[in-house]
Amino acid sequence: MHAAFQKLALKAFIYGDCGNSANTILLQNCYENTLFVHFATTNVESNLETIQRLDGQSSPCIGKKEEVMRIKTLKRVALAAVAGASASAVALSGIAPAQAATTTITWLSDNGPSNIAIENALVKAFEKANPGIKVALHTRPGGADGDNLVKTKLATNAMEDVFNYNSGALLAAINPAKTLVDQSKFSYQKNVYDSFKPAVSVGKKIFGAPWGTAMGGGIYYNIPVFKKAGITATPKTWAELISDAKALKASGVDPICGTFADSWTAQLFVLADFYNVHAANPSFAADYTNNKAKYSYNPAALAGFQHLEEAYKLGLYNADATTLTFPDGVARVSSGKCAMYPMLTFATSGIPAANTSEVGFMAQPGSDAKNVGLTTWMPSGMYIPKSTKNLAAATKFVNFIASKAGTDAYVKGGGYQGPFVTKDQSAAPTGIPQATKDLSALVKSGKTYPALEFLSAIKGPNLPGITVQVATGQVTAKAGATLYDQDVVAQAQQLGLKGW
Repeated sequence: MHAAFQKLALKAFIYGDCGNSANTILLQNCYENTLFVHFATTNVESNLETIQRLDGQSSPCIGKKEEVMRIKTLKRVALAAVAGASASAVALSGIAPAQAATTTITWLSDNGPSNIAIENALVKAFEKANPGIKVALHTRPGGADGDNLVKTKLATNAMEDVFNYNSGALLAAINPAKTLVDQSKFSYQKNVYDSFKPAVSVGKKIFGAPWGTAMGGGIYYNIPVFKKAGITATPKTWAELISDAKALKASGVDPICGTFADSWTAQLFVLADFYNVHAANPSFAADYTNNKAKYSYNPAALAGFQHLEEAYKLGLYNADATTLTFPDGVARVSSGKCAMYPMLTFATSGIPAANTSEVGFMAQPGSDAKNVGLTTWMPSGMYIPKSTKNLAAATKFVNFIASKAGTDAYVKGGGYQGPFVTKDQSAAPTGIPQATKDLSALVKSGKTYPALEFLSAIKGPNLPGITVQVATGQVTAKAGATLYDQDVVAQAQQLGLKGW
């Protein structure tokens, strides 16, 4: 067997095989007519099968066979492999053993202290799992300065090998089809919820992996207050929510907390309703962007404004809604003075520790009890510029980010901040707030869809003020929606969108 092995091994080493099956790997590195051979297994039978398969092939990189190896050396290598040497590197023609090459990729990310802790944890975990790749972390400022830096680097082909940046409509600002690598066929795609993909897509191409955790738009509710009013389950339709709100009011609490002194908080009934808008009109985002759909005459889109109006007419807001601010809203739903508070889930961090088990979170219901889903503020994206010289290594890094190992590293560096938009992800630890548990369950249900701002660049600057007007009875829902339709025109024209 040894003689047969030596004869066939000679052909394998000369003609080369870069296969990488789990059982046998004959990995060759050709440099200046020198061939380095690595045995990655001691399974002789498997090696023989590999070598026999190569019989008769021509050399891919060796010019003079007699200069590459000597039979005496080959015998020594083959016998060492048969004897059980594992992963041994052999230098032929008297050349020193080859060293494993190390590739260094660069990553441009945010420079916030909490972000850096997460980023360093990711780098450490990735390098441990991929010993042949090093990651050099480069940081940038946030805000407009960081945004301009990203755009400049891409425009000058000076971008790092990977970088994280906005998902959603803001992604269009960096012209992804021209500047970014298409990740549609990357292996991580099977682990990412489909609901995230529109936020990093242009046409049928997907340009980014998810970076960070998801945030939901919906309604916080006080669990003991609900139970006291005889409400045993969250409403599945808007009509049920109104019925529950009336029961809550009869029990002596303010059903819905309004904090309109911070006008941005008045938008939630409109913004968090987009899952329902999309469910009724799947083309709404595209039609809206192309000036083919309006809030004022699309029934599903108008519904959010109507919710504001109905809550006002039924007296469901707290009497001091116009003077309260966002922190007041979190405090009141936590204490039970208000039963519900429409808000984004970043507010969970403001719930006092004593109340975290008493405050739940639900998606804003629409008209279909069988299709209750969450309007989601998607995480950022992790991108690869077309200018990278290290695409293979960068691809491995992005695949790692979107894996369970990646989410584990993220949690290790920054703590559990909420659910990821990946199917196989870090488990939520025990003792987290009930609202976070509810958000995680909603995301894992798969019934989520990006907020409109992730799909369309059009968002009028006056929506907060307009929604306050509707919620306080100054204008009707129809009039408010019409005002908003007018508000977005100037922005669309400024962006140079077609059809405006």
